[in-house]
Amino acid sequence: MKHYIINIVSALAVMAVVSSCYKEAPCPETINHAVEINANTTVAQLKAMYKEGGNEIFQNIIVKAQVASDDKEGNLYKTMSIEDSTGGIEVKAGMGNLNLLYKQGSTVYVKCQGLKLGKYAGNVTLGYKSADEKYETGFIPDLMIPKVIVSGPNGTITPHELTISQLTSRYANTLVKIKNVQFVENELGMTWADAQNKQKVNAVNRTLIDREGNTVIVRTSSYAKFASRKLPEGNGDAVALLTFFNGTPQLVVMTPSDFHFDGKRFDR
Repeated sequence: MKHYIINIVSALAVMAVVSSCYKEAPCPETINHAVEINANTTVAQLKAMYKEGGNEIFQNIIVKAQVASDDKEGNLYKTMSIEDSTGGIEVKAGMGNLNLLYKQGSTVYVKCQGLKLGKYAGNVTLGYKSADEKYETGFIPDLMIPKVIVSGPNGTITPHELTISQLTSRYANTLVKIKNVQFVENELGMTWADAQNKQKVNAVNRTLIDREGNTVIVRTSSYAKFASRKLPEGNGDAVALLTFFNGTPQLVVMTPSDFHFDGKRFDR
């Protein structure tokens, strides 16, 4: 219930930001999808600026990228991933329902000055100063988000077609497609996550396997809208966001419809 209430509050905050644009003055950051801003830094260059312990960005750094993630099904919360040709990065944006402002595949311009680079579970992330010393970055304040993450043209994003053995950190926080995989046999009949016990079990790991026996974790929030749905039982192609936790690759599902498992299972 708490998670549901926070989502409503976040959605109202987004609507308030957009509504104020019409009432007061045009807000190119949120409603002008033809906006063009001169970017001066790639995602890889931005991540390379990270310093141990976290570091605030004082330079006029602007990154142009595509939105790789989509939180409309609730499997992501207060976070988005963006990617360009050099790689991807997680942006800790402090509101839910980010898809209302930033559609998957759309172009965004991230004004990084005043934001902070940090590292969590081995991954460089972009966020804001954290009030908790345990974390190198915190969430970007919700009212600040449209000013620093400027929405550009809508578009589509093509996932990187990889095998399980090719899931390296080079593709962290990018959208990937893995062909000819299936969930392991002992998980058939199970659900994506544990919606009934989400307060105790906030996420669940399932396992995909390929014909060579390579496996990868599929991690799903128990708060996701599809958490109580059963896993697809066939074989096919999986499209998901590739993340890493202390070096271990994990796939995060944007929507179950991205798993096209209509084929016959292979023996494993």
